Amino acid sequence: MSLAKIYNTIKQSVIAFVPKYIPIKENEPPPEFPPIFGTGFVVKEDGLIVTNDHVVKSISKLWRPPDLPKNDWGIEAILFKHTEKGSLEVSLKVLGVFRIDQFIPGTVYYGPKIPDIAFIRVKEKAYQH
Repeated sequence: MSLAKIYNTIKQSVIAFVPKYIPIKENEPPPEFPPIFGTGFVVKEDGLIVTNDHVVKSISKLWRPPDLPKNDWGIEAILFKHTEKGSLEVSLKVLGVFRIDQFIPGTVYYGPKIPDIAFIRVKEKAYQH
């Protein structure tokens, strides 16, 4: 399969990760769109998204309100659905993040000790019609 065909197949599942909370500076308008700090793509209809480990690590560096509950990750996953009239932003609630802390490579492996891969689970699920 060509790269163009692969892109056309997966582009409907590309996810952008943005901070839910952005401190507003005095005399500055809030941004029109929150800054994207990472991307991923849906790998399973039950809400599983694959991303890079460095994206998940960066979540802890984002600004968080002091009274934020522990179960609020402080981020949103945004799915961009392409329509005839443009793009639709679908905000997905993040339920949890999963990182690889142990990795046992096969016989031939030339990558890092632990691959730069992680997973994020979102609440929304796909339904078959």
